[in-house]
Amino acid sequence: MTFVTLESRFKQFMASLSGVEPIDALLPPGSFENKHRADYLWADRRVVMELKTLKVDPSAKVEAELSQHQDRNDFPLIYGTVELPKILRHLPDGDQINQRIYRNISRSVETAVRSAETQISDTEEIFSLLKPVGLLVLLNESIDVLDPQVVVRRTSELLTRERTDGSRYTSIDFVWLLFESHATQAPDGSMARPSILLEGPTACKFDWFIPAFNWLQTSWSAFNNTPLRHASIEKIADISFRSAKPDNPIPPDRQTRQEQWERRYQMTPYLRSLSDDKVLEHGTQLVQLLTPYFLKDGPRVPMERLEPLFVKWSNFLQESRHRGLNLRHLQNKLQL
Repeated sequence: MTFVTLESRFKQFMASLSGVEPIDALLPPGSFENKHRADYLWADRRVVMELKTLKVDPSAKVEAELSQHQDRNDFPLIYGTVELPKILRHLPDGDQINQRIYRNISRSVETAVRSAETQISDTEEIFSLLKPVGLLVLLNESIDVLDPQVVVRRTSELLTRERTDGSRYTSIDFVWLLFESHATQAPDGSMARPSILLEGPTACKFDWFIPAFNWLQTSWSAFNNTPLRHASIEKIADISFRSAKPDNPIPPDRQTRQEQWERRYQMTPYLRSLSDDKVLEHGTQLVQLLTPYFLKDGPRVPMERLEPLFVKWSNFLQESRHRGLNLRHLQNKLQL
């Protein structure tokens, strides 16, 4: 089976719609070379549409920023791979670090929005259009770090920013965000890919556009042969997103003993109800119980007898990773 990218599929979708005019096909070669044109005219030229795809993965910028702080005495020691906020909450300047990371990873979003503003504005001039709707369609197929919350926040900031002339004018009235990089749980329990419409400062002037967009979104859903589910959530911060990449679970007969322990703990996370301090105390007690068996002259017992302690230690590490606990506190408790 040939893989078709999200961008290619969206272009195929646009080609299947009536009333859509690809702008490149409308202009003679070499014309308006000093202008930046958008991609489509739609709805009797009442909509100018520009298509952008987020293609560059900025994950390395996160690692580069964190590497500057890892030698600090107050940098947390955390088991496993955890979300960035769970690391930064331990640092007194975590908010400032997070803001730098946010700006660095969202530069591609800024580039897309600023470029689309020029393309839509220039297209209005090329075709002498009387203030059509400016629609930016922004696609994210696979970049995990650019989750919907990051992209929505940065796009909203850019649409409402004050310009150098003091105005808040933007040629983009709406932004349609399509994510196949992430998924969220629908009310019926199934996983859904986000389709989000952002309204710019001038969107209120185009009430007629919302029914047209609803038709467009429904058509996109039908084109992909996927159901369309609507969510009535006011703040995107209230929605939990996860990477849409498949988990590829390991079959039970191929799981290591450690993986089996972790799976059982996921089903019954008995430490979840404890406070962070209580969980750390529990970990301290386990280290104290296990340490003698690793000393040169310590007692020697069959591994089968120690397995219950190893299971508890594995459960502790798994819970500490879930919470993002700073295991330096565990070191401190052991040194007391």
